[in-house]
Amino acid sequence: MSIANTSACAARPSSPPHLPIRASIANQHMRAHASEGRLFRVVLVDGLEHCGVTVRVVLEREVYELLGKALHRSPSQAKATVAALGEGVGRWRAEQKVAAAAAWLVR
Repeated sequence: MSIANTSACAARPSSPPHLPIRASIANQHMRAHASEGRLFRVVLVDGLEHCGVTVRVVLEREVYELLGKALHRSPSQAKATVAALGEGVGRWRAEQKVAAAAAWLVR
């Protein structure tokens, strides 16, 4: 798939993108990794928006609550619905389920 065929994207950071990297991360090396992750997401979102792609940033801890509201279901029902999408395809890891739920929100 080329970027020309992409109309929407969901990004799922583990922490709010507007908050500074926590000084509570005592290890400087780990803070550097956290900063790299944030930089990657910022560059990705900016680049996609520059190309005219609709981007929605959804926090991982909020994705099932938001999807439940969109589907008029409880968060646990939304989570079960997403889990059912992967039945029969082999290993369906938690981060893949969260990514699928976030993508569903940009439809």
